[in-house]
Order: sequence, then C-alpha cells, then structure tokens
Amino acid sequence: MDTYRFKVFLECARLKNFSRAAEVLHISQPSISLHIRGLEEWCGTSLFERRGRRVELTEAGRRLKEHAQRMLTNLDMARLDVQEVLRLGRGRLAVGGAGLPGTYMLPKALSMFKSLYPKLEIYMNFGVSSQIEQLLQEDVVEIGMFSRKPKVRGLKGERYATSEMVTAAPAWHPMARKPRVSLRELAREPLVLREPEAAGGELVRSYFARKGLSINIAMELSSHEAIKVAVAEGLGITLIARPWLANELALNKIAIIKVPELNLSIDHWVFRREGRVLSQTAKTFLQFLRDKKPELMKLLE
Repeated sequence: MDTYRFKVFLECARLKNFSRAAEVLHISQPSISLHIRGLEEWCGTSLFERRGRRVELTEAGRRLKEHAQRMLTNLDMARLDVQEVLRLGRGRLAVGGAGLPGTYMLPKALSMFKSLYPKLEIYMNFGVSSQIEQLLQEDVVEIGMFSRKPKVRGLKGERYATSEMVTAAPAWHPMARKPRVSLRELAREPLVLREPEAAGGELVRSYFARKGLSINIAMELSSHEAIKVAVAEGLGITLIARPWLANELALNKIAIIKVPELNLSIDHWVFRREGRVLSQTAKTFLQFLRDKKPELMKLLE
C-alpha cells in the first residue's frame, strides 16, 4: 500500500473537506477521491460519511486514523534513524586487533573515534593474528589490525606502520655492556620468544633460518608482557619490537643489546575481507585510521 494514500486520508480527516485537502496537497479533487476509494477498497468498508460539503470519519475511519498516524510517525522515525547511521549518529563498529597495533594503536584510534561519534556501539576483539583472521572471514569483525600478512585467502590489507625489532636483555647482562654482539653469539644465547603462530615469533624464527643459524629457544610465551618479565628476571634474551620496551627501558629493567648485523623490522597491517561491502561506520573508521596515521604512529616511537 502506497503510504501517500494514508497522508491524503489523514489530511481529509483533519480538514473534513476533500476540496480543501486537494488545495493543501496541491492535487486535484478527483485524485483525492481516487486515493480514498482505494483505501476503502483495501479496508473493505467506508471510511467517511458525506454530510454536504463536509465529511466525517466513520467508526472504521477513526480506527484507521489511529493506525495511520502511528505508522507514518514510525516511518519518519525510521528515516531519521537511517540518516543518523549515515551521519554516524548511531551504528555499530566491530574490529579486531593483535600484537602492537591491537595493543596500542587500535584502542587509541577507537577512543578518538568514539569522541567524535559518542552514540556509536563499539566492539573490539583482541587475540592472536590467526584468531583475528578467522573473525574477519566469518564477518564477526569488519576491520582487523595485526602484524603479519594473512595466512588465509580472501583478506585485503594495507601496510599501516613499521616497527624496528631490537635485542633486549636484563640491564645487568654482560652483553648489554659490550659495544657490539654478532648474530652468531646471539643465536647461542637462551631466547625468550612468542609462540611460532604469533607474528613476532614467526618473524624471528624465519629470520635466523634465512641466515642459516639455529637458535636456542629457552621459553615460548603467549604475551609480550610475560616475555618482558621473563627477560627482566634473567631467564633469557628476546628479540622484540622496540615500542614494547618503553616502560622497562625507562625503569632500567631491560637494556638493548647492540647487534649491528640485525636488520629486522615488523610491519603492521589493516585488513578487511575481500569482496565484503563495509558498513558506513566501518568505511568512515577506515578513512579515520588513514587520516590519523601520523598521530597514531607516534605511539610506536
């Protein structure tokens, strides 16, 4: 049913005159009569009683008037709600993060974004890279940030930032006082690394493999915070992205070992599922990440 007919009906009920309703709506009186007749056929009963030049609603007409007013009000509210979504007055943003970008950059970006659009509902899932890949594939999240190229098909990414990988040891470690350490010396030291599935753990293992060096892995831990504690307690040395160490370096708990041969960095990416049409909210947030890249990259310095 054309909602315009209900508007015509309500105007006739308000003015109690078909001719005056036609003038207000800028249509002909025969058009008014056609719309009302169509409604009466749809309802199966008369909606107006003619009393000279005036018309009065029948009991059925009064009932329809209540429903028509409620329906048109709801439609107007629905239109406004949709427009609010387009203006990001409302809506939901679902993202996922892992590693450095998931720990530092993504939460900060979401906080900044939320301050611009306070009515948004924001959902963030934090995990390892493989978990975020799965969430992207299943459309649980629309945007993911993690620090390696995906291992599954169907994800589209753009490189967002890069962090230098450094060698870290307890502040009292003898190597921390040496002017330089070779890769071969480093490979013989007990290393504390992320598990092979994590971006950093995979990167370090493949780097030494390409150099033809076997490494001595003393511990595999599932978080960078645990790795830093283990290193500070003297349980081994680690290769880690420099931004993770800001607090420990400031407190002199950990020192960076100089390994001139080490030329290793880790890339941070923004991903979405290829072929998926992003929601307006996700599109806006993706552009927000691009626009705010210089500011967010300072978090990794």
